Amino acid sequence: MEENLQVEVLTISKDDQLFKSYYLHWKAEIQNYFPDFSPEDAELCDFLMLNYENQNVGLFVYQAKGEELHIEVDFVPPAFRYIGIGPSFFKSMKVDFLKQGFTILYAITNNAAHRKYLVDDLHFTASDKHPDLYFLDLK
Repeated sequence: MEENLQVEVLTISKDDQLFKSYYLHWKAEIQNYFPDFSPEDAELCDFLMLNYENQNVGLFVYQAKGEELHIEVDFVPPAFRYIGIGPSFFKSMKVDFLKQGFTILYAITNNAAHRKYLVDDLHFTASDKHPDLYFLDLK
């Protein structure tokens, strides 16, 4: 797995056709990992589309809460997993997140594969506050 892929990050909205078609295509898979996510309830979220080699290869949805960034969706389709899309994205965005004032990232998951990805690939830490809560200190 390579962590230095050139992943382009596009800022989109839940009303963009790009998001709508991507979400419709991958909805079942996204819901498998993020069962509580609903675009209709994501009014306060920011949406990023990840593009690699002219293909839309990921969706990152988050909500800003002061210095905290709460990850709602961090999804890469199966064909693009294990090549480093997620780690490359997080590595490249760390400086941007810090510039935006975020000092800590939070993710909630009860999916074993997603938990393994957060801990092993992104170096999140399990929280003692909740069994499904993981965090990454950006400082």
